[in-house]
Amino acid sequence: PKSCENAQSVAVKIGDYDALLSLLRLGKKNAEVTQVLESSARFDEAARDLEKSLLPNGKAVKDFMHVAILFEISGHLADRDRVLGQMVGSLSGRAFVSPEEESLVYSALNDADLLKGKALSLKWNESRQCQILDRAVFNGDATKKSVDTLLACKTAPGPAWSLHATQRVEALDAAQSKIGFYGNGSKRKFERRLAAINVMAKEVERLLPAADSATYSSLASRAKNAYETLAKEIESTPIPAEATEEMMPEIRQGLASLAAPMKEKAEAYAGFVAKEEAASKSSAVAASDLKKPEPVAPSDIAKSIAVLRKDPQDRAALSQIRDIFARKGNTRVAAYFDGRMKQVEARQ
Repeated sequence: PKSCENAQSVAVKIGDYDALLSLLRLGKKNAEVTQVLESSARFDEAARDLEKSLLPNGKAVKDFMHVAILFEISGHLADRDRVLGQMVGSLSGRAFVSPEEESLVYSALNDADLLKGKALSLKWNESRQCQILDRAVFNGDATKKSVDTLLACKTAPGPAWSLHATQRVEALDAAQSKIGFYGNGSKRKFERRLAAINVMAKEVERLLPAADSATYSSLASRAKNAYETLAKEIESTPIPAEATEEMMPEIRQGLASLAAPMKEKAEAYAGFVAKEEAASKSSAVAASDLKKPEPVAPSDIAKSIAVLRKDPQDRAALSQIRDIFARKGNTRVAAYFDGRMKQVEARQ
């Protein structure tokens, strides 16, 4: 045993981790084998060793995530997806332990394009459900039910919400603007027009509290323009040919009275727009949540991996791999290598 320990120390000193692994396996030190596999950048082998212990022991989310990241680093994305699928199964029927765990699971599934099937039934919080629904609608699931549910979200969760909110108000605006009220039956027609524009305004006011800055201004501007147009149409109502000169002031006053409430509403919406623009509120809706990290090919990190296989403590190699994943938008794997670097610093 003593000679075996000495041999292990020599193997570490000379960077012969293949020899070290052989010695550890000979001594049946399985846990240490896995640790050395991971530290010496044999990520695929480490992941396969760790995966064996996942399901029988009811491991935590972080354990599934750990194995998935090791597969991802090694470029085995199908294996990563399989492990993430096992994680989803382990979460079925139970709440997330913490908001941080929920965020971590969402990020991993979103990056892997696995927010579908059983993953949709996990116990996401209301805000996250809206994010997932926005993503589904953005990708084509734009049924009336899904869009109605999406637009009921208290805060705009993504670009699909903004798109469909805008389209809905545009459709209501187009419908009300087509209702003319000149000629025969003008009173009945005007009442129809007024009811239709009020339906549009009610929808705008329902959507505004949830909207991001750009969508807020767009919806409020459309309502402002609709009321301004209606006011102009009222004031431009053709005066009957039989009206005498004496009747004209009264007729004009009557039209002005009808137009006044429309102008007031237009001014109110103009105030909404001005206030929003003055606040310069940054947009809460962006496609960033829908963007996926670009894949990192094994060849992109091959040189750094070769260095780590001889010296797992090489900070430059760890930093290079971290930076490559970070540039590709993969913050999860970049964070893993950040952690590795901190461990190296702590030992020095």
